[in-house]
Amino acid sequence: MLDLEDCFAYNCYVSNNESISAIRSWWKLERARAKFDAQVKREVGVTGSQVALLRIIKERDPVSILRLREELDWHPASLGQAISRLESHDLLKVENDVVDRRRRVCVVTEQGRDLLSRVPLVGPVRLRTQQINPEDLAVMKRGFEIALSAFGLEEWSIDE
Repeated sequence: MLDLEDCFAYNCYVSNNESISAIRSWWKLERARAKFDAQVKREVGVTGSQVALLRIIKERDPVSILRLREELDWHPASLGQAISRLESHDLLKVENDVVDRRRRVCVVTEQGRDLLSRVPLVGPVRLRTQQINPEDLAVMKRGFEIALSAFGLEEWSIDE
């Protein structure tokens, strides 16, 4: 499979400046996310997505797994695996709810709070905590929607 630089060398893409500029911007975002994820995984043993989930859980601490499923657009199995991974690193505990013993709730541990204080706030989770112009957020949302279509990835964007 050719990487981006090979495609430029072999003229795989339409050679108009707007297309190339868009591809480079996307590639820059992809590389930055991958580098961040690799650094977090290397330094703390969990992925950037798992750190983001831990932040969300901390904001609602304690929070039921059912509520997380309802609020997040994650596949239930993916959510369960991420929670298990965080629990295996002693970053959160899953307990029975004191009010309804049938419900399971997630509680961030002291180790989890310490990790969150050390890992920079990056990625989509940052959008909920930073002052960002609502018009910019609308443009970003539309850009992601356009990218899904333009990249031919719509089929894989639907959670089941």
